[in-house]
Amino acid sequence: MALLSKRSYRDLGVEQCEQLGRISNTLHEYADNEWKRALEAICELLDRLNDSESDAGLALKKLEGLPSRQRDRIVRHLDLVLTAGMKEHLWDETRQAAEGGRIRGNRIHSVWACFQHDPIEPRVRHPP
Repeated sequence: MALLSKRSYRDLGVEQCEQLGRISNTLHEYADNEWKRALEAICELLDRLNDSESDAGLALKKLEGLPSRQRDRIVRHLDLVLTAGMKEHLWDETRQAAEGGRIRGNRIHSVWACFQHDPIEPRVRHPP
């Protein structure tokens, strides 16, 4: 992510592109964990940059399958690398998740508590 942060893919030099290629070629040597899956998603996105938007769907699904803390970091750092179509797809997924979460957890029945509170009893001050 450090290679791609705040830069477009075209801004990378030959050595940096080769370094990214080596990472992609040696992924099978990494331990199978969430960080390897994050690297796989990044490499898949980079491979799909020159393909059509429909081909990028698999790469975006890998990205969406990551934990939110990783996904958010990747999207932030790869902002200049992602195509407009990829960004639009990610935004649609975020919007749909937010719409679905609006009423999750019985929120529709508990929202009244935020706006209708019981008034406190009047307090009478006695003179000294």
